Amino acid sequence: SCDLQAVRLALDWLMIHSGAVCVRISTPSLVQNDFLARLAIMLADRKDLATRLLLERDAHAITTQFPRVAALCQRLVGYGVRIGVRRLAQQFTAVAQLHQLRLAYVRIGGGFVEQLSNSPGGRQLMRSVLKTSGDLGIEVYADDVPDTRTRDLLSAMGIRVMQGAGVAEDSPELAAA
Repeated sequence: SCDLQAVRLALDWLMIHSGAVCVRISTPSLVQNDFLARLAIMLADRKDLATRLLLERDAHAITTQFPRVAALCQRLVGYGVRIGVRRLAQQFTAVAQLHQLRLAYVRIGGGFVEQLSNSPGGRQLMRSVLKTSGDLGIEVYADDVPDTRTRDLLSAMGIRVMQGAGVAEDSPELAAA
């Protein structure tokens, strides 16, 4: 009920504001049998706003609740909703299943991004994630960018959406989604 209310409030907000809004969907909601049906009804009534709605799940859900995440993607993408996965760096095994989902973006952050400039292995792993995601038409966003060195490295790798202390406020092209 809380997640449905959060989506309802997000859609209300979108009625009077420009831009987009993101709502994180919890595992208890995802595993409720009627959650997707109720969410679909809500989106059908406001299909014009759904294109500016982003729904996120943790990458952990891809490995533990894959059928439910796949159903979420399959059912809601038809309404124009963009589905994203956060914390991919904490669950890299989920990368192997990205091709089975209709995702708009993945977020990578935490210690993985913070150590990227000092880790050749981390950079190679990031290139693999970028290649896989790019081949699937999935954008990669970086969170927790600690400094300009890491920002520049991520930018050189092709990441355009990032946030954190190392992202200059005067660089709107690098602003968070």
